[in-house]
Amino acid sequence: MRKLSGGLAVIAVFVGLAAAPAPAAAEQSADSFLAQFENGTEAERYIAKIQIQSIAAGLAWAIADMQDQGLPRLFCAPERMIITAEQHIDILRRFVDGELSIMKDLPLGLVLLFALKETFPCDAA
Repeated sequence: MRKLSGGLAVIAVFVGLAAAPAPAAAEQSADSFLAQFENGTEAERYIAKIQIQSIAAGLAWAIADMQDQGLPRLFCAPERMIITAEQHIDILRRFVDGELSIMKDLPLGLVLLFALKETFPCDAA
């Protein structure tokens, strides 16, 4: 069996990767997420709850890191408050249905961030 030279091996790898199917990288819109949650099967609703809680957990980690660096918080939910998946979805739904409904087609994570900022603003101290 013949070995490929270094350059040819790299090209072969890139050609193989380019030919392989890849999933779309676009993030789901807030509107699409809400439709999935409201009209989905029990399994789809369960996945939607995990999805929104995962995004919320990422935002919480970002806030913790920002606080550690002395930066202002993104939003200021009460510290001892635990927000459930259903509550996050309700906050998102109210925000999308409100005056800023133009945001419904934006990525879910971004819209959730803005919804939480509106729901839990930080005091200007």
